[in-house]
Amino acid sequence: MTEPEERPGDTGEPPAGRPRTWLIVGAAVVAVLLTGGALAASFYAMRDEGNAAQSGERQVAVYFCIRSSTAPSCRGGETTDLMRQTVTQRVKAMPKVRSVVYESQQQAYERAKKVFKDRKDLLDALSPGDVPDSLRLRVADTAGAEAVKAALAGAAGVEDVVIQPLRPRA
Repeated sequence: MTEPEERPGDTGEPPAGRPRTWLIVGAAVVAVLLTGGALAASFYAMRDEGNAAQSGERQVAVYFCIRSSTAPSCRGGETTDLMRQTVTQRVKAMPKVRSVVYESQQQAYERAKKVFKDRKDLLDALSPGDVPDSLRLRVADTAGAEAVKAALAGAAGVEDVVIQPLRPRA
């Protein structure tokens, strides 16, 4: 790799008065991508520490589509009430599902604000519409969790299904 030729008097700075539009736009794009990626990864990793008391139980999160979703199952935009009801009924009918709790976008946003309370940079870029509503499931075992994931993969209105990791035993 060769270094660029230096010209006398060339400081590497743009001429005075010329805006650094490319730099500003680039920094904004990088900030949005990093913020969105960090939020999505962290949000999906959040777990409901609640009631997984029995050793074989697994927790599963079913995330619904939001306006910025890119999953093929979200092509129609945000999840409609009918789609949400259909998915909820389908999950409740599964034999190994022990409980189903709906978390609205507003509730998820409030939880995200608590989880990221020390990350003002993330919170400044976050709004309730950026956080998906979801179903929080308690499932009897890993096989049941895998069955839920397989049954809902690609379902209309479902962006993602995440089987929460098992907590290490203390």
